[in-house]
Amino acid sequence: MNRHAPMPIRLAAPHKKFLYSVFSMLWLSGGLWLVLHYFMRTEGEFGIAPHPAEIWCLRVHGLMVFAVLLALGTVLPVHARRAWQLNKNRRSGLLLKALFLWLALSGYALYYFASEDNENWLPLLHWGAGLSVPLILALHIRMGRKRSRRLRSMSGGQFQTGHTAGNDERHADPAVQRQGFSPQHNAE
Repeated sequence: MNRHAPMPIRLAAPHKKFLYSVFSMLWLSGGLWLVLHYFMRTEGEFGIAPHPAEIWCLRVHGLMVFAVLLALGTVLPVHARRAWQLNKNRRSGLLLKALFLWLALSGYALYYFASEDNENWLPLLHWGAGLSVPLILALHIRMGRKRSRRLRSMSGGQFQTGHTAGNDERHADPAVQRQGFSPQHNAE
């Protein structure tokens, strides 16, 4: 029987850098737009005018949406799926998924359906949720790291690699043991 070792939950360092950079650019471009739009309006020929950099913030924000959707696409099939299978960090993961779905839908609505009827509440709901992303993402990461440290200490350091030098056939995760996976199958 040919079985493959389970995919890890923890993201590789280059993958994390990619995710953190695109999420940061998206958040910063949206945050900067908010500051410019609400606090740095300029006096124009015909009265109060938008800040000249607002349009560039929105352009960068729109571009970064594509990068974030790509980034989310790299997280869902491995990281989120594996964590779901192992029943790890489900609540905060679901909250993040719901938040990103809301942001995508409300951003789409802002772009295609903005009107005078919804101009008072739709932007507020979008950027209110958007501003919360770093906090919820930080909580998700912290909860995952805390749980990982706790499990690693309970298993005597066996948790992260899945095996110790003297015991290649045993995996620290009982769910993986039940499925019959072992580290030896990585090479196949």
